[in-house]
Amino acid sequence: MSSAAIFPQRSSKDPSSPGVRIWNSLILSFAGHVKPNGETIGDPKNVFLTNVAKTYGWKPKCEPFELLPLIITDWYQKTAIFELPDDIKNYLVDISDPEYPELSELKLKWYAIPAVSAMMLEAGGIQYTCTPIAGFFQDTEVSVLDLLAESRYNLMEPIGRLLGLDVGSNTTYWKCDVATILTRAVYHSYKKAGVTMIDHFSQADKFVEHMHEEISKRGGCPADWVWVVPSLSSGLVPTYHQEMLRYALSPSYEYQSEPEMFFRREKIRKCKF
Repeated sequence: MSSAAIFPQRSSKDPSSPGVRIWNSLILSFAGHVKPNGETIGDPKNVFLTNVAKTYGWKPKCEPFELLPLIITDWYQKTAIFELPDDIKNYLVDISDPEYPELSELKLKWYAIPAVSAMMLEAGGIQYTCTPIAGFFQDTEVSVLDLLAESRYNLMEPIGRLLGLDVGSNTTYWKCDVATILTRAVYHSYKKAGVTMIDHFSQADKFVEHMHEEISKRGGCPADWVWVVPSLSSGLVPTYHQEMLRYALSPSYEYQSEPEMFFRREKIRKCKF
């Protein structure tokens, strides 16, 4: 079941104000630490936020799967960090697979709940800049987009070598094997832990049903093909062959400027003579 929290709207008297903001894109996310040799420990996506948290006094352990504290700017534009409580820190799923026990050697894990926290809810022209919403993962989000993607944990080749696959040529299709094996392991692990997750085939079927219903009742269904079509088995799901239009409706969740951009502008403005 999805849930959302809505904090006070952006002040109409000062539309340039960032409003209440959570800097983290997700409530639960892993830190990223850059070593002197340029290697990243953890999630490269969060290197900047990790450095910001350090400037506010956070003392990390520099581990690959270390949860970031929350960075929050309040109504009065004061920013602080908040360590997650211990019970929330346990909202992690260890990734394993009985068919491939060697995967456990990597000690992979991921957070149980995707709680989006940096998007804005727009409703009737009113902007709610802090509206965290939580749901559940689709399997390939964790396996392909988070753990295997080159811009993230980049584990494609390490897992391929661990499984004894021939990673020397694309024509051995070892990348397909790694993606499929890890996706099955992720799904297995979440189910074993009692955490809700949906497979990408079922999700595609459900979306097509939703789209047809929306079109029949409302005359349309805006969608972003890039986000709807899964990153594995794309051509085997009905959404791949479905044309989609992306347009704005209200109310809607929208991306907004990163909060640090506002504070950079503020710093520059205050420094003018």
